[in-house]
Amino acid sequence: MESRERSFTRRELSNELRTMQYRFSRRAQRTDASLIRRMFNYAADVPDHVSLGVGIPPFEMPWYVTAGLTEALQTEASHINKYTLGKGLPPLNEAVAERLKRKGIVADPKKEILTTAGAAGGIFCTFMALIDEGDEVVIPSPAYANHIDVTVFAGGVPVTVPLMESQNYELDHTAIENAITEKTKAIVLCNPNNPTGTVYTEEALRTVGQIAKARNLILFEDNAYEFLTYGGKRHFSLASVPEYRDNVVAFFTSSKEHAMTGLRVGWVVANEEVVEKAFGVQDLNYICPPSISQYAALAALTGPQDHVEEFRQEFERRRDVMCRRLDEMPEFFRYVKPDGAYYVFPRLSEDVLERRSPKGKAQQRFGEIQGKFQTADTAVALDLLYGAGVVAIPGIAFGPEGKGHLRFSFAAEEDDIHMAFDRMGSYWRRAA
Repeated sequence: MESRERSFTRRELSNELRTMQYRFSRRAQRTDASLIRRMFNYAADVPDHVSLGVGIPPFEMPWYVTAGLTEALQTEASHINKYTLGKGLPPLNEAVAERLKRKGIVADPKKEILTTAGAAGGIFCTFMALIDEGDEVVIPSPAYANHIDVTVFAGGVPVTVPLMESQNYELDHTAIENAITEKTKAIVLCNPNNPTGTVYTEEALRTVGQIAKARNLILFEDNAYEFLTYGGKRHFSLASVPEYRDNVVAFFTSSKEHAMTGLRVGWVVANEEVVEKAFGVQDLNYICPPSISQYAALAALTGPQDHVEEFRQEFERRRDVMCRRLDEMPEFFRYVKPDGAYYVFPRLSEDVLERRSPKGKAQQRFGEIQGKFQTADTAVALDLLYGAGVVAIPGIAFGPEGKGHLRFSFAAEEDDIHMAFDRMGSYWRRAA
């Protein structure tokens, strides 16, 4: 009797596999890689591009962090290759508590601090622990894309509240309060703001704290750029106010302050119950941040801190360089000078937006992007990437209020800042 079994050739098997219809979860279907990451990846295909895109400190890690990590590799050889137990290396969490104390924030290192894989890891785990299907999250916008996307991934509904460009992107307390409904679970604050560089005043933040306390809301506070303030501005955290302490879930990171973005270490600072639930999500997700990175963070927090002010001063100088270049191109840009972080968020002129003309690869990439992001500023950013070799992030990546803008990072090398503006000016003037 002839066997019914059939031998598939490699090509036939490949064709069979292509017929598989994946049934992705609703969570996966309602989110996507951010435009920030997409532009970063697209740039890899463009030779000799110059980037004002992803915000990565251009400095090497401080020498003493490298030295401390080298020492840890030798003296902690039996531990550094293993999972860390609990909510982070105990000496690291204690060092974090000491650092926070200098900012007026009192936190128990054993119960109220969770070491995470960067602030982004902490944001993901905590949002997943606190945001349920249908919960509304009020987000002043333009806003860091991650805050919007993780809310959506968790099943929540982002409610963006416009930060007015004409008001220097300051918080609008009335608009925040009016956005709150019976479904609201939380308010998100990013201070200094990414992408606008706004540093919120203590008075403005305390008013939001009062709103959160009166409405029994969570206040997610992203402090990734806390040390980067300019012109005498000062960073203030609501976690330092005892009456708001239980409402605040604060995120901190070593990434920017110590030039450690790739090592992925951050912290959640919150009420013990919140930390415990976020820890549970982290354990399911990635167990713990890399042990070796935690030892590097310990070296960073316990060593000399001279570089922090040096970094801040250098970023302030580069901010001024970028602002001067923007001032030279008023026909293309209008902007608000940032007081913090390392971003400028200029509005594109109507002429540039109307003359967008992505062709070839730029047009192909535009078609790959989610429909809600297929806006004029995205077309301009792709046109710049493939036509001028300049990486910028479309403003729509930061919420609907970002439409018509680009985000530039002045964490780039100074020569790259000049080269990028030279290329943009030449490209647009040729096309005029």
